[in-house]
Amino acid sequence: GFGGAAAAPNLDAEATITIGFADAFRGCERTLAVNEERVQVRIPPGVKNGSRLRLKGKGNLQPGTGRRGDLYLTLRLAEHPVWKLDGEQLRADLPLSLDELALGGEVRVATPDGEATVQVPAGIPLGRSLRLKGKGWPGKAGRGDLLLTPVLRLPERLSDQERDLLEQLRAARSSDPREGWIQSATL
Repeated sequence: GFGGAAAAPNLDAEATITIGFADAFRGCERTLAVNEERVQVRIPPGVKNGSRLRLKGKGNLQPGTGRRGDLYLTLRLAEHPVWKLDGEQLRADLPLSLDELALGGEVRVATPDGEATVQVPAGIPLGRSLRLKGKGWPGKAGRGDLLLTPVLRLPERLSDQERDLLEQLRAARSSDPREGWIQSATL
């Protein structure tokens, strides 16, 4: 037995808060109400979904003794319309037009720090990401990488000139994109 001594109650408290993507990226201050008390929390830059912060002495109070536990704060990141945090990698789709995909060239892109220019290789396969070193999520060892994955964005409405040019392209096409594919797909 424990010699009759009552086990010390667990005075630790748990709480979960949701913060915006920008606040998680830059770090922020939050004021929480814990046990009728206002607690200032400094959230460091680069926290991730499920990151836990320990606030010493901000947990539950043991009546009569003045002893206090710690508060464990679990962070949730709100979804962002562009950015996805995937482990250490910050990812986004990079919308490209048909001509940009086929011909490549310099393209203006978004980064968390604002606009940048990247060189898109001609004929880049969809699904192959462009890596921008040091432009991603803050971590212990500095900023991670940013991965931009090309996706084809066709216009909702083609102009007459675009339609004419695409018709010419179709007439001039020199290879069949499904060459060998149908044969190998037949079971």
